[in-house]
Amino acid sequence: MRAYHLDLSTVEALAVRRHEVPTPGAGEVLVRVGATALNYRDLLLREGRYPVPARPGVIPLSDGAGTVVAAGDGVDRVRVGDRVCSTYFPDHVDGPPVRSMMARQLGASEDGMLAEYRVLPASWLVRIPDSVTVQDAATLPCAGLTAWSALHGPRPVAVGQTVLVLGTGGVALAAVQLAVALGARVVGATSGEAKVELLRRLGATHVIDYQARRDWHTELLELTDGRGVEHVVETVGPATLERSIRSTAFDGHIAMIGVFDGPDVRFDPRVFQGRLLTIRRIAVGSRAGLEALLGFVAERDVRPVIDRVFEFEAAVEAYGYVAARRHVGKVLITC
Repeated sequence: MRAYHLDLSTVEALAVRRHEVPTPGAGEVLVRVGATALNYRDLLLREGRYPVPARPGVIPLSDGAGTVVAAGDGVDRVRVGDRVCSTYFPDHVDGPPVRSMMARQLGASEDGMLAEYRVLPASWLVRIPDSVTVQDAATLPCAGLTAWSALHGPRPVAVGQTVLVLGTGGVALAAVQLAVALGARVVGATSGEAKVELLRRLGATHVIDYQARRDWHTELLELTDGRGVEHVVETVGPATLERSIRSTAFDGHIAMIGVFDGPDVRFDPRVFQGRLLTIRRIAVGSRAGLEALLGFVAERDVRPVIDRVFEFEAAVEAYGYVAARRHVGKVLITC
């Protein structure tokens, strides 16, 4: 079998190596990986800029899906022949997160999914419903689950509420699709005609071009007759947070995903005056959340947006494609 490993001594920072196909031990299963998906965090790991340092020589990528081909003793969660996908935080099974759960991550501290075969504890895996493809499932453990968690906080998005989603990254696109499927009215904020049209095709009732209009929060207030939106999926961070706050209805909710630098990251704290709202930082989600997401995706026939699929041999090219930001949607590597 072949597997990629992070190797910072090479120009590409990736090296493919050959191994014997491993044998699962007690509580473990052997997965024939079918597809993996890249996330922005995988670029940060390759560059040594991620908060959780990559273990030297680790197999990268947190997101992957495939088929169980062998099982060790004591495995009862999955069976040989089941299609499964990985979990991002293997220790976060259910309930609220605890800081200690964040330290162990696939593709960082633990070997990830960019390999033809992987032995994993069965408890780190989730079954894929019959109607969901392996490629679609591979897009969900990080970006899809983050979007799901953003929409299912202490006060989940309800039918008829308005949700503002910023951007067209993996989390943003998933949030638009999931919010529409939940029965919400979705307003997208992005830049460029092609991205505007994509959000409309995904079900956004209105799309704001935030490059064309810097005071886009004013347009959003006009759309809601001055009330603002009940939920914001904030994927950018300080550069847009003040305008997101101004867009939020009284006692609304902002799910904070991104914390990225921008050309203008100044923030006026006086924006909170006269406003009541909740800002909640999102850190992907639990195994139970991923199970719920997969069930919802199957029930509502939600198909993740996939930009491009690379062959296993072209993994370095796939990294470069994502780094160049030429994609709109998930980028996959088949195994």
